Amino acid sequence: MHKSLPQILLLVIALGLGLEILLLIKDDLSSEPAQQATSQTGEAEKTEVSELSKAPAPLPAAATLPSDETAVMAENALKTNDRAAAMQTEGSTIKAQVVAVNFTTISAGMAANISRLPLRDGDRFRRGAELVSFDCASQMAMLNKSKALLAIARRNAESNKRLLDLGYASVIEYENSNSEYERARSELSEAEATISKCKISAPFDGRVLELKARGQQFVQVGQPVMEIIDNRSLEIEFMAPSRLAATFDNSQFEILIDETGHKYPALVKQVGAQIDSVSQTIKVTAYLKGEFPEIKPGMSGTIYLPTGD
Repeated sequence: MHKSLPQILLLVIALGLGLEILLLIKDDLSSEPAQQATSQTGEAEKTEVSELSKAPAPLPAAATLPSDETAVMAENALKTNDRAAAMQTEGSTIKAQVVAVNFTTISAGMAANISRLPLRDGDRFRRGAELVSFDCASQMAMLNKSKALLAIARRNAESNKRLLDLGYASVIEYENSNSEYERARSELSEAEATISKCKISAPFDGRVLELKARGQQFVQVGQPVMEIIDNRSLEIEFMAPSRLAATFDNSQFEILIDETGHKYPALVKQVGAQIDSVSQTIKVTAYLKGEFPEIKPGMSGTIYLPTGD
């Protein structure tokens, strides 16, 4: 019995749907074991993590003290506090320094250009010699103006005094003219004081240590121009053990100058007023007994003091 075409098409469609259903059932059956294995693996990992979290944390390593560094610090502290003991070794050998008694910095007393600077580093000079001069043209003009105003004020005051004696001027007029005269005198004194700063003279015999400015340079008030030093008036300064403070008055000693390699006699001039409580030392000032041109400020040496025992 022959089937019609529509029936054949329906049969084909039914067979296709049946095959798709069978394939879906097969996929579901094959994926189920894999899901079970995955779930079992996840549960095992969770169990392992929980067990690790319950395990006690490792104890931190004990801190170690830097014993070597501590020992070094203690040793340095002992050295600092026992400087006096170090100085009081056999023979009480002490380091000393040669310093200048007269030393100063020459600074500008006015704002002006340097017109003359005759000396250079190391040059010698005598007391009263010109060290530096400034351009004071405007200051000289003010001085001349002050002199002229003073002359006018003086004549007015004298004229009003004669008129007052004759009865042609009042007391107020005379007093005002006299006040103008006094003011003119003060202005002249101020101008003269300014002019006195136009030149700086040496306050003592000495040498130029260092120039701080140059000729024709404009300087401000208080700006350093040069440093000068008297290298003939010298002193010796050193820090001595405080236990010897009572034995220093007018005591004599010898100092070995490092730069010359010779010994020189010295006499204590002054002992400090206060003892350093930390180092147990006191400042002592002495002077050389005699003139020694080879000794210069800044030299150092070694002195020997009695132990005082």
